[in-house]
Amino acid sequence: MDEQLNLHIGQRLRARRRALGLSQSDLGAMTQVRFRQIHKYECGQNRTSASVLWKFACALGVSVQHFFEGWGEQPSTVSVQPVEIAANEGAGLAIYAADAAAGREEQYRRSAR
Repeated sequence: MDEQLNLHIGQRLRARRRALGLSQSDLGAMTQVRFRQIHKYECGQNRTSASVLWKFACALGVSVQHFFEGWGEQPSTVSVQPVEIAANEGAGLAIYAADAAAGREEQYRRSAR
């Protein structure tokens, strides 16, 4: 999910920069961030810190919230599942992902007995 959020922020950054007719070098000069680093932010390769987001927001005339707009509206493609460690007699520890919705949690409990 972190990578998807980084990409979303980068896409919003690129769209606003282009809407204002600025190059990556122009934005870099305004924020004292190298254009190569801006490219990495826009491609979602690097995570953007709060202080850098603040610089971009000020330079581009938007709030920091601008970069997150639309994020909650996207359907999540990442399934977060808790990881449980259970003792298994004679086999040490068994690590499995609990997936109660699919009924796998009970299946693991039965096999661990």
